[in-house]
Amino acid sequence: MRSHSVDNVHYEPYHRLRINQNRHYPSEESPLTSVSHADINTSRTSRERWGIKNLETGTRTSNLLTFAFVTGVIQKWIQNFQDGDNFLVKILNRLFLTASTVAEGERDKQMYEEIYAMGTERAWSPEEIRNQEELINSQKIIASDDILENMREQELYGERVVAQTGLLATGAAKIKPVLAAISGLFLTSGQRNLLNTFIDIPARVYWRLRFFSSSLHANFSTTMFDLGKFSFKSLFSANGRTELKEHIKTMEENSREYFHHKYGAKGVPDGKKGLGLYFSMLVDRLKEHKRAKDHPEATLEEKREEGFLVKVNNEARRPNPDRTIDRGYADHKSKSDQAYQERVAIVDLTAPFCAAFGLVGTLVFDPLKAILSMFHVEKGQYVLSALASSRKSFQNLNYIFRFMKPEIDAGSSYKGLEKLVRDGETSEAIKQLYASKKRRFVNGWLGMIVAGANIFEPLGHLFHYAYEDNKLYKFLFDVLTQFNDDYFLRFFSVRRRCMGEEAFLRAYVEQKKCDSNGIHVQIKDFEALPDTYEQISEHAKNRMQYIPRKQGLFTPVADRVHGLMDRMSLDTYKLETA
Repeated sequence: MRSHSVDNVHYEPYHRLRINQNRHYPSEESPLTSVSHADINTSRTSRERWGIKNLETGTRTSNLLTFAFVTGVIQKWIQNFQDGDNFLVKILNRLFLTASTVAEGERDKQMYEEIYAMGTERAWSPEEIRNQEELINSQKIIASDDILENMREQELYGERVVAQTGLLATGAAKIKPVLAAISGLFLTSGQRNLLNTFIDIPARVYWRLRFFSSSLHANFSTTMFDLGKFSFKSLFSANGRTELKEHIKTMEENSREYFHHKYGAKGVPDGKKGLGLYFSMLVDRLKEHKRAKDHPEATLEEKREEGFLVKVNNEARRPNPDRTIDRGYADHKSKSDQAYQERVAIVDLTAPFCAAFGLVGTLVFDPLKAILSMFHVEKGQYVLSALASSRKSFQNLNYIFRFMKPEIDAGSSYKGLEKLVRDGETSEAIKQLYASKKRRFVNGWLGMIVAGANIFEPLGHLFHYAYEDNKLYKFLFDVLTQFNDDYFLRFFSVRRRCMGEEAFLRAYVEQKKCDSNGIHVQIKDFEALPDTYEQISEHAKNRMQYIPRKQGLFTPVADRVHGLMDRMSLDTYKLETA
């Protein structure tokens, strides 16, 4: 088999990546059987610190976005209903606009620096990136998150485009607060829209490129990028034509190996070669997702037989509730596991289409709209605005199943804890877990509302034509778009807050149980914990001291805003970490 190399890095053939699971277990042995108590303690420390980091940053950034939305609404009201020629009105409009956009920029800066790009603060060797567990065990990093995991995929599979775009998005996020302040105070509306559009492109491209890797194959984006690069070079040089032929040959041979592995020696489509065979492979991947959606039970059984899942049943799960399908354990007869598989299949089936259409909106219609707006070209502006906002529609169509529905499912378990909390005679750990689960459930449903509003936003732009002179319609629609943008991002901040809080609580309870030679944490262990709210919060504060936090120009102001919004919040039942 020919293995294509990118910078001397070889990636796995397509057929090894065709199943929608990250883990591959060669036998029915539990992946936990060889883990020592020292490894468990190190893992627990990492999970605890990851949890506190997500809890703290998620809480802080969600409050920043609430502030951004409130100040943004005030700015929209001033813009639509006050005298635009009045000097004081102009000043207030600028100030509220700047406050809103700086808060949004600071949120992005903190989420990328502290969470998404966690562990990328310094350069690691390829070997270190491939073996991130060693970095965690040696406490060189707190944990691995999205972008560092993409860097690992670059080393393993040659997917350099996604990883580098993630790093570019992080770099752009770092300067967003400063640019937001400059644009809000000094630039015209057209100039500001143009700057904001181009500074947001790396992040918008990054999250959409990730769709392809999970749905089609691990280095799809790099394969397509190289195909375009070599095609362009082939127009001008013989060397470029040679590189293009070699690249297409590699794509063909790996696609041939995919069909051979999946269907046997006669499984390669007759008459297909080159790019035709490659795209046949992509179509087959989509058919596989369709089959997984229609027949989840059979798909789970197939994954178990091929070693991508470990077989488990309810009896085996009872003493160890961590043996869930998202951790590599599945019962093909379980309705909940089948529902999980069906949801994952829908995500992967829709991902390439949602990503492709979203990239068109991001790279074509959004910049075109910003450029024409700067030059005050109004012809076709409503249609162009609708096409530009369609990137959000397609993204949210996929995110409903990728993120919103799982958040609702994960948070819905609060109902089982409600009776314990209402009775009043339960532990503080149960109360904290209940609060986090309920917060997650509410956030999931709010995310559903935001997703629906984003999906139908393009229609609002088209209706602008009919209500062109209606100030009330313009104000309400401006508030809707502000809500869509701010609360879409806020969903992910709150999601990280809840995930972090639950990870910290589980690690905390697990530590107490391990002192009694226990490992797996169950609800009864939360109930049995005698620790008070003050003890749990004090432990979180102590751990927070060992977790570095980056400071920026607007960090002190952002912290004051966070404190203000936190005191005004109706969500009063929460852990203190600072």
